[in-house]
Amino acid sequence: MKKILQLNLALAFILIFCTFVNSKSNTLISMDIKQPLQMEISLEDSRFLIGEPIFLRIIFKNTSPESIRILDPGPILNADIWKVMKVTIEGPKPPMKLTYPRNHEDIERLPGKEPGTILKPGDEIIKRDDLVKCRIYVAGHYKVTVEYNVPQFRQALIPPMFTGKLISSLDFDVIEPIGEDAAFLEAFREQLINNNTPPERRCYYQIYFGTDYNNELYRRYPNSHYAGWIWAKAIFNPTGMDPSKVINGIKLRSWITNNYIPDLNKPYGKKELTSGMPREQKIMLRNNWEIGKIDEILALHSDEPYAEYLQIERGLDMLALKKESEGLAYLKEVIKKATEEAGAAKVPLSREIQWAQQFVEIWTQQSKPK
Repeated sequence: MKKILQLNLALAFILIFCTFVNSKSNTLISMDIKQPLQMEISLEDSRFLIGEPIFLRIIFKNTSPESIRILDPGPILNADIWKVMKVTIEGPKPPMKLTYPRNHEDIERLPGKEPGTILKPGDEIIKRDDLVKCRIYVAGHYKVTVEYNVPQFRQALIPPMFTGKLISSLDFDVIEPIGEDAAFLEAFREQLINNNTPPERRCYYQIYFGTDYNNELYRRYPNSHYAGWIWAKAIFNPTGMDPSKVINGIKLRSWITNNYIPDLNKPYGKKELTSGMPREQKIMLRNNWEIGKIDEILALHSDEPYAEYLQIERGLDMLALKKESEGLAYLKEVIKKATEEAGAAKVPLSREIQWAQQFVEIWTQQSKPK
């Protein structure tokens, strides 16, 4: 687990701060001790490579003795239902596209649903997602600021609703890569220029979501972090789904995330799993490919930012291959290790690990003799 750089901040109408350094976890904490709602933001490190995925964690916590209702920004950070979340990045070359905010529903489209989320004393809401979709491709010093602002008029929705402004910021650095990573990045920049890609579109979004797995860069620099991140994005993240539906898919023999296998020796870098192929064969080929590729990625990169969902998908693949005892044991070990690391770092469990806990619990419950 990377060193956690973290800021815990609560601002409302009166800004009265208590600041100190926690020497054990190397954490800077700043909070308004008079406010019932606290907002904590953190990054998983203070330095990132150009184009590296940067994950932002936001935690809302009720530190008061009473329950409070807040407007929840949504199930993930880029689904800001109420338009109360604003994230900005300052630096030499801020990314062209932030993840936030993206409004996808409003109160008029939620008939009969009470707005907001009730937090009991001590309750938390945890959000974690990519800070940017377009990556940061210029080295330098940057600052991210998160603003959670609920105007007073929102009280009219369903009082009592927390209103006020919470603001917190973190500084981080984006650095040039070295070694094989530097070679990959230089070749990628040349590729964009040779392809006449307009400067405004020379965004590392293309690295992660491209569909041409036959790109020569994967062959030339297979051990680079960039290649690892590309392959990671070729593997499905199941933690956005209802775990019960995933379990049904596995047990009904329909858990296969794509009808192709990336193959650098095939046209467009893909080997299609044709419609005439038996489903069991498709499941075997695709899931075995995923298991092998995940093992390869994690063996090469101990700091892989997508490690948790990759490990969870590996466990699901094992279950889909009818290796129930091995798959469950693997998932439980992933959960155990993540729980120990989170406890040592004094941070909450990630959304992915919480999903895995729920998945294992439901699977175990359904497997009990009736």
